[in-house]
Amino acid sequence: MKENSINRRKALRMEPKELEGKIIVGDFVREEKEELTTVIYDLIEEKCGERFRSIKSAYKG
Repeated sequence: MKENSINRRKALRMEPKELEGKIIVGDFVREEKEELTTVIYDLIEEKCGERFRSIKSAYKG
């Protein structure tokens, strides 16, 4: 795999014929996203009305 891998930046400068059989690696998308647990908690709050009512936790008093 190492022999067939090529960095995305280098691949952008190469001809399609040169890339045949190569695996392009690197960052394709770089965007900030919310933490998954925050998204899940927001969804629970939206659907259940209370943020942690449906979550049983040893940390909640």
